[in-house]
Amino acid sequence: MRSMYRLGARVGSRKVSRFLSTVPTRPIQLFQFDTLVELQQKATAAYTTNPMFGTKVGNAFEWTTYSEFDVEVSKCRIALAEHHISKNDKIAIISNNRLEWAVIKYAANGLGSQIIPMYEAQMEKDWTYILEDSDAKVLIVATEAIYEKVKNYPGKIGKVESIICLDASVDKPYSYKHWMQKAVTKAQVPARTDITADDISTIIYTSGTTGKPKGVELSHRNVCGVIHGTNDLYRKYDAEFLEHQVSLAYLPWAHVYGMTCEVHQLTSTGSARAIVPSREQILECLQLSKPTCIISVPVLFNRVYDSIMKGISEQSAFRQKLVHYALSVSRERNANLEFGRSVSPFLAWKHNLLDKVIFSKIREKLGGRLKYMAAGGAATSLPVLQFFEDIGIPIMEGYGLTETSPIVTAGTVSWENRRLGCVGVPIPGVKVRIMDPETLQEMPSDTDGEITCSGPVVMTGYRKNQKANDEVFYQHDGARYFRTGDMGRMVEGKFLKITGRIKEQFKLENGKYVVPAPLEDVFTRSPYILQLFICGTNHPHPIALVVPNWANLLPWCEKKGLSGKAPTAAQLADTSLEKLDIFDEPAFRDLINQEMARVGAGLKSYEKPGQWLPLTQAFTQENQMMTPKMSLRRTVISAVHKDKIEALYANKGCAVKY
Repeated sequence: MRSMYRLGARVGSRKVSRFLSTVPTRPIQLFQFDTLVELQQKATAAYTTNPMFGTKVGNAFEWTTYSEFDVEVSKCRIALAEHHISKNDKIAIISNNRLEWAVIKYAANGLGSQIIPMYEAQMEKDWTYILEDSDAKVLIVATEAIYEKVKNYPGKIGKVESIICLDASVDKPYSYKHWMQKAVTKAQVPARTDITADDISTIIYTSGTTGKPKGVELSHRNVCGVIHGTNDLYRKYDAEFLEHQVSLAYLPWAHVYGMTCEVHQLTSTGSARAIVPSREQILECLQLSKPTCIISVPVLFNRVYDSIMKGISEQSAFRQKLVHYALSVSRERNANLEFGRSVSPFLAWKHNLLDKVIFSKIREKLGGRLKYMAAGGAATSLPVLQFFEDIGIPIMEGYGLTETSPIVTAGTVSWENRRLGCVGVPIPGVKVRIMDPETLQEMPSDTDGEITCSGPVVMTGYRKNQKANDEVFYQHDGARYFRTGDMGRMVEGKFLKITGRIKEQFKLENGKYVVPAPLEDVFTRSPYILQLFICGTNHPHPIALVVPNWANLLPWCEKKGLSGKAPTAAQLADTSLEKLDIFDEPAFRDLINQEMARVGAGLKSYEKPGQWLPLTQAFTQENQMMTPKMSLRRTVISAVHKDKIEALYANKGCAVKY
């Protein structure tokens, strides 16, 4: 049989294989491992010729196999050893996703050292704080631009001794390529054999939404606990979905969600990962790599959903009616399956026919091979969950935190462990208790309380921060439990439902508590609202700051004859502007009022913002109003927009009539 691979060009010193038509994959092999070092070694032996990581080069992906990746890891161990890295040393890396990131992670762990990942988009003050707190010995950076910012750190910042740059040319002594080339002439440095499950694998610093970032120390046992737990759950209920996996690697590996699930868990199943170079290239990479799964946060699914629905709205009236009829048929079928009701032969026949005629074409636009998607980090709205379920690409929601490596609960494609709007069931090895946050008494089923958990996934602890450790851990029946700070309840005694964040909730003057994040998600389902921030402590009702979605509002302005009032690209890019002409237009205010009333109709009366004001600028990482994992920095937003918030409290905003 002709090989599905053609050995391609070399990328640096790395021989790669070029993806042609489909992914040849050895069947999943069950093997036990206690450390990530052992995982990589056994995966190399089990999946030698499988494609492991794909790097986009031009309009194609160049694939590195498991055996080729192992060669790179071996060379990188030599290069790091040349920088005097040994057991328990710390290596910091500032880089977006790329092949070298994964190579460095496994090489560092093989020497018994620990990786401290950071983001290219972070502020320099965050880098210096993390470097000083972590005692990093070597700093690895992605670009020459970052290198120029940090090149004087050795001897000045923390314990940094040397810096390596991934993009630098091979002739430069600080170049990664230089050290990898040099490693070829050196004696092998095998992975250490004294690495244990309790050794620290990585230190990930939390986003710091409420204060300074805390270093979360995760052991090999912690991360392997997630891998074994999720694999055991999926093998029992969705074994066929683990075979022949190709993932679109979009999540940042500097975050524990991307690191654990993409870099490590998918390695255990011999899967391939197509690395997306930037957010702007997601749709292109979908077509090039034709993934079978996507692991992401809801914002990606929301964008895809909005794009598909916009395309449907632009079709003929007959076509729109046909698509919505198909969705209604699929919704009836899937609701029956979700709650254990039978599906009639006629309903099944209609669904199969409409799936071939309508939904298969939508799936083709998403690469044509997507079997499922996994979501975490925030709640996915029910309409989005239902839509993807109904077109044949189920979203499996899960839950966890950096401190839980990160998975506590997960859903499966099988309805046995999934309810739309819930985040699955506890993975094997993990116990969940819903507690009264004041008394730590266990709450009855279907009653809200603080989510606490125990098991191998729970972090070793916060680095150099015993006070914080004392605040989050408690003992119960001989087990150590972690207090997540999240509110939730168990549905039907089995499925976990998240209802809010304890620290984010605020109390109105009538004594009612409001949890803003889920409400913000509701209002951003409007195609005209990109982002929304809700607050209202000790006031009669919540208020909202609204970031308009100009992608949809600019065409609306043209349609309404308001092009002269619409903002220009230069105005939208001007961070100093406090107001836009369109904000004074009654038609604009009426539109946002109507949209807020429409999407917020199902909320409780005290949860609905009474007034709102528009903002000229979105919340981003660059303006420090959003964390790298896309959470709002509430204290920053409140401080920056203090005047607007006070104006809203004084009833000087736009009133909403629900």
